[in-house]
Parts: sequence; C-alpha cells; structure tokens
Amino acid sequence: MNTFAMPEGRFWEIVAKTVQFKDNAVRQTDTLEQVLGALPDDEITGFDAQFVLQKRRAFRWDLWGADYVIHGGAAEDAFDYFRSWLIAQGKEVFEQTLTDPDSLADRIAPGRTEPLENEEFGQVARKLWHHQTGFRFGRMPSEQPPEEDDAPDGEPFEDADEYFAKSYPKLWARFGQKPLG
Repeated sequence: MNTFAMPEGRFWEIVAKTVQFKDNAVRQTDTLEQVLGALPDDEITGFDAQFVLQKRRAFRWDLWGADYVIHGGAAEDAFDYFRSWLIAQGKEVFEQTLTDPDSLADRIAPGRTEPLENEEFGQVARKLWHHQTGFRFGRMPSEQPPEEDDAPDGEPFEDADEYFAKSYPKLWARFGQKPLG
C-alpha cells in the first residue's frame, strides 16, 4: 500500500468533478488540472498515488482483452492509456468494468470512432506537482518502486476470434469487425 495515497473516496470525488467532460479529453484534462491546481502539494501527490493504485487494480488480463477487442489490438502503452481513460470515466464505470469488462459495450457512445485513451489525464498530477514545486527531475514523493512481478493479474487472453467472441460477446458483436481507432 502506498502511504502517500489520498483516501479513495476523496480521489473519486475529484475525478467526478471532471466526468461531465468525459467525451472531450482535452477539456476533461484541463478541468482536472484546475481542480488539482487549487490543492496543496501533498494532496496532488496523494491524488497521483491513488491514481497509480487504481491503475494497478485495472492491470488485468481480462481488461486487456476487452481493450484488445475494442481497438483490434492493444500494445502495452495503449493498454496503459486505456486504463487512464477508464479511470477518467468515473467510479461507477470503472468498478462496473472491473466486475464485467464486457459491460463497456453498453458504455461507449454509439458512433464513437476515437480510441478509448486518455494518456494526459494520467499525467496531470505529476506535471502539476513538478511545475508547482520546481522539481523537474527525479521521482515524486508518492512514487513507489516498480513491483517485482509486473505482469497483469489473471489468466492471459487468447489472441483468437473464437476466444474473443465467447469471452466478450457484446464487445465482439460491436467492435470485432470494426474496431475503434
């Protein structure tokens, strides 16, 4: 556990202040920057630490498989940006997706063509902290060393249409032949 992390409830309250702009990544990121910019440095590092913890919760093979179906493939960096996007959707969508990754099929707006990525949302606290403190190099106080086992939780997915159709029926029906991006 990261001792620098702000309470989870407080973290989700801050994210909730940005969710109304979830369909506009730039505006949502700018809103998060404004909200965090009004906080003291220790809360900014606490937000970042909790963000990392939530991203780690979503570091799972079943979510990576869902990302793979939605986008027709997903490299490690794309999965990282997808998890930032998922957090930016708010607690309800995040928790529902952890429970049932296939439920994302019902959460993605019809007609959407852009990838489900929001890399910048995940960088706001770090950039703001570095700017406010003047520390340009090195790690944030909230940053933890990488874990020994940096593999996703769960069982790896199979890269096969039959597997995806069976494991993610709603996502496969929607994106299997026409992925985003």
